[in-house]
Amino acid sequence: TIDPCGLDNTTLRHLQDCAEVYNFNRVEVLLHLIQSLITQSLEDGILKVPPPILSRVYQTLSRGFVNLLNAKKIADTRFPFPFAQLITLLLLINIVLTPLLVSCLFDSAVLTAVFSFIPIFGMSCLNFIGVELENPFGQDDNDLPLGHFQEEMNNCLLMLLHSSADLLPQVDERRCVLCIEEIRAKMSERHKVEDIKLSRFASRQGSRDFLEHFDCEEKPFSPEPVLTAGPSAQDKIRDAGSPPANEASRPPIELSSIALETMPVVATESSGMNIPEKRPAEEKLKTETLLQGVEKLILSLRKIKEAVEIQSTEVHRSTQAISEFSHHLAMFLDPMRSERNRIGDVELVTNPEMALRNASFRRRGLACWDLDSRPA
Repeated sequence: TIDPCGLDNTTLRHLQDCAEVYNFNRVEVLLHLIQSLITQSLEDGILKVPPPILSRVYQTLSRGFVNLLNAKKIADTRFPFPFAQLITLLLLINIVLTPLLVSCLFDSAVLTAVFSFIPIFGMSCLNFIGVELENPFGQDDNDLPLGHFQEEMNNCLLMLLHSSADLLPQVDERRCVLCIEEIRAKMSERHKVEDIKLSRFASRQGSRDFLEHFDCEEKPFSPEPVLTAGPSAQDKIRDAGSPPANEASRPPIELSSIALETMPVVATESSGMNIPEKRPAEEKLKTETLLQGVEKLILSLRKIKEAVEIQSTEVHRSTQAISEFSHHLAMFLDPMRSERNRIGDVELVTNPEMALRNASFRRRGLACWDLDSRPA
């Protein structure tokens, strides 16, 4: 119970003796009392709950008790005392030695004080943070808000004690709508204006991108509304809300993006919002699909253009490199040809037979070189 004074004197005396005389844990005693009360109510027929479902209640109580034991472990298990003393000793050594070492590095007193304060302050902060995290339960400012947690728990118990807590919800047959089509129409009526605004914005953006990336002189764009059926665009839009009897035989009306923007607007009495007249859902779907296709086409053309530019640049660089290589190779081979001719003349004078044989070999090599060096 949330009101301990509402218990009888026997129960209050038992709780007092368990806490003061026997030094029992009060939470464990209360948990046992709750389990005993649930078991007795099940035997008396007060709780008409199947045992598999009632076992979940015992499981939830045991899970809460396990969490309590984990919290007790955190509160009772302290940081080892030798480690704490060693950390304190090292901090004292750091406080003494850091200013001495920093003063040897800097001649300025201001820089010495700053660079001595920063490491000492950081290590001390880490030590104090560890002390605060060692035991998060208490009344300090950095401890867990146990009082706030208890208030939330009491609020949940008050909700269960309310007179209308076990109220069975029912529906009003006069106001409740059970038809799926009516519910769907009411839900779609809220988003109709937003859908129309988004479609108009998409149509304007798609038309602007189309005009930017395509040549308007080759393919002139007509700003007038285009309708494939009927003599006038306004007449077709005006008659869209009341289709004739032979609607199935008429071809569908294709509205351009500007025709969508010039669509007349009427006010609804139920919702109080300004929405356009009803038009076929197929035409809206066709318009959105067309705009999406144009945007994808524009992105594809941009990527193709960038790829072609990159390939043309690489081809131009390769052509320049080949031309430079052929020029340097020709300059390198000209002195070799002149040297070979001079050596042939000397051999012709000293050894005519050897000179003729070497000359024939050279002619064959030069012939092959001339054939390879000819332009394609």
